[in-house]
Amino acid sequence: MNPGPESRTWAKGFFRENSIAETTGTSLLLSLLFMAAISETMNNVLIVLLFVWWLATRPVARELREAPPHLLIIVLFCTTPLISLATSTVGEPFDRLVDVTGAIKFALLLLPVWSISLRHRVSVDPVTACLIAGTLIALIEAFTTWRISSDPYPILKALVGVNGSALYMSVVLVSAIALSWSPKLPLSILGYAVIVISFWYSIIMNSVTAFIVSVCILLLASVISMLTERWKVFLPVIAGLAILSGAAASATTSGAQSYWRIFTRDTTERFYGDEIYSYRFEIFNTAAEVYDRNSWFGAGYRQFGKATSVEIVTEELEREGRSYEDERSRFYHVNHGHNVWTQVLVERGLVGVALLLAFFLATAFRISRNVLDLYRKGERGPESVRPAFISAGAWTMLFIGGIGNSTFHTEHGMAALLLLVWSLARFEITEE
Repeated sequence: MNPGPESRTWAKGFFRENSIAETTGTSLLLSLLFMAAISETMNNVLIVLLFVWWLATRPVARELREAPPHLLIIVLFCTTPLISLATSTVGEPFDRLVDVTGAIKFALLLLPVWSISLRHRVSVDPVTACLIAGTLIALIEAFTTWRISSDPYPILKALVGVNGSALYMSVVLVSAIALSWSPKLPLSILGYAVIVISFWYSIIMNSVTAFIVSVCILLLASVISMLTERWKVFLPVIAGLAILSGAAASATTSGAQSYWRIFTRDTTERFYGDEIYSYRFEIFNTAAEVYDRNSWFGAGYRQFGKATSVEIVTEELEREGRSYEDERSRFYHVNHGHNVWTQVLVERGLVGVALLLAFFLATAFRISRNVLDLYRKGERGPESVRPAFISAGAWTMLFIGGIGNSTFHTEHGMAALLLLVWSLARFEITEE
């Protein structure tokens, strides 16, 4: 079903026309979007408040019965680390208990977001604008700190590492493209400006994964824009902005190096173990040797480093009469999998892999069906097309970004999941 017309404009009479409960839930959601790149601590507080709000104001049992399959699947996926607490043989139980709270926050977030989107019909503009506004503040802080520090890259405060920050900006790119399709000219102009900033940032951060994801999102936007009434304007503008942001990035040293690494390096001779791939093949080999120690439910959330340590791998090899020293070049030891499937295999086991695969397949089916429905029905309005693009763009970041990084650990995964669940819920709204 298509999202249908907006039941109200955002700015006119919102607080007057909504109940206190609706206003509170929506305000918490928009605050979370605003704070996503600014403060991880505030994100955690807002997620807990959102969950408490949902428990206190919504018919929880009914909403669980009505929840779509893809939502229940991803909630189950996010809660599998609770089972790992009892089954894992890695690390100390208390340490695993502390770490598991990072996984549970995703599960606490998703049901309230679905409920707010389905019941309150928050429009696209405030959702995308809040995420973008908070990110711009975080970017100013990151570049200010970067200028006076020895850090090689301007990392966003709430994100972990270069790839996490760069992938987060690909989520912002999705929001910026959706905002550029707004019928309100000032918001549309802001969207186009942030497209340049997002694409430029993905290049100067020297992240191959984020660059590839950003290119895929731009290509996806070009295809879906054919459903809009303004595609003849959008396509040349988006092409020009991509070229402009790329040129701006290449003018910097790190940006030029990124282009060199992505496009001109001869990877055929150094494919295995090349620094451009951050030893992902060796990391997978390491994971494949040890995952069966906790095969069903994994070693536990954030236990990847301990579960794939030199000591553990050595024990596994010796058990089979093999020597770690003889095979050392096949392994690489890090604290995360640099690939969502490798990470999930070790930390959440075969059950986690099955749930994640089911989630990606279920959401891909729903997104495809929604886009085809819009095409068949001739829907061309921005309020119909934009949620379809947001869901497709967020899915792209989680899936393609997951090939090169772990996308269910920090705020880039949180923001993408939030947008995906929110946008898909809008297609469950029926016209009254």
